[in-house]
Amino acid sequence: MKRFIDREEEIKFLNNEYNRKGSSLVVIYGRRRVGKTELTVDFSKNKNAIIFSCNRRK
Repeated sequence: MKRFIDREEEIKFLNNEYNRKGSSLVVIYGRRRVGKTELTVDFSKNKNAIIFSCNRRK
């Protein structure tokens, strides 16, 4: 996994959710260009996960 700066809490949260029994839905949102997609794609490598990405258009 890549080294993300100041993302330790987010990675810990994702690991906890991934290791829980049963299914889970995690919604990640925030400002543009801060690495949300990169974090989720990198975290999901070699894991049984689905990533759905979209953007809001007016």
